[in-house]
Amino acid sequence: MKTAALSSRLFIVFTAVGTARALCLAGAAARGAPAKDRGEWKAPSRAARKPNPLPADAASVKAGKVVYIAECVDCHGRRGAGDGPGTKDLKSKVPPLTNADIWRQPDGALFWKISTGRGDMPGFEDMLGDEKRWQVLNYARATFAPRPTADAGADVAAQKQRPEAKR
Repeated sequence: MKTAALSSRLFIVFTAVGTARALCLAGAAARGAPAKDRGEWKAPSRAARKPNPLPADAASVKAGKVVYIAECVDCHGRRGAGDGPGTKDLKSKVPPLTNADIWRQPDGALFWKISTGRGDMPGFEDMLGDEKRWQVLNYARATFAPRPTADAGADVAAQKQRPEAKR
């Protein structure tokens, strides 16, 4: 009788632990927390669609620079190369903000990444208000995103003039 009662209790404990673990993992997934720190870092579609409420005007970019210097330069560096003095203590390499692939993402996706963080990068949702996070994004995009070249603009204009380009 004692063996049956013990088996029953163990079954209940293991079931409860397994359920709790599953709920924790489900909660992390619902918050958009990455399961692993390796691989593609993709924002949830809802977050990626979030529009930037702040214009990237001079005031926003200037305010964003203050935030960048205070919170980001230690790892991302002054030039956004991922070579700040704080990188020597990190487990992973800091990606350069000058990488064009970063800036192909919508503002909402980048805002989500700044907010949630991943791996060595902390999430700034609890440290910075929404406005400061949008400002630092405006600064980083204005400062580190590649500029379109004059040749690329000419190519686009030429394609618009060609009748075969309009399909």
